[in-house]
Amino acid sequence: MSEQNIEKIRNKYQGIPESYLDFLKELGAGLYFDGCIDMHSSPSFAEDVCSQVSEMASELKGTDAIVFGLFGDSYYYFVPSKNWAIYGEDHDFSDSYHVSNDSFEVFIRRAIEAHKQ
Repeated sequence: MSEQNIEKIRNKYQGIPESYLDFLKELGAGLYFDGCIDMHSSPSFAEDVCSQVSEMASELKGTDAIVFGLFGDSYYYFVPSKNWAIYGEDHDFSDSYHVSNDSFEVFIRRAIEAHKQ
């Protein structure tokens, strides 16, 4: 992804983890591991995604959640008001769950390792 696009994301979502931006810069968006991981080319406020995806829990609407990808059947998102913690939103059960307080770098490495098995 170009530095210009990275800068747009950085400006729109101030405080977004640099490790996430590094991932986009180095590897880019797209499908990984036969489509198991879909990294979006630009994050979106959950409010925007919720209006398009009826399966997402209504509790995300109006929050500061920022969706960055789809892993299997779950959307994953940052919650800036919780120190950019990572959460998941299960499609089938419309359940939110806390995933990690670790950096995006640690999170994505674990996700990649899990999908390699």
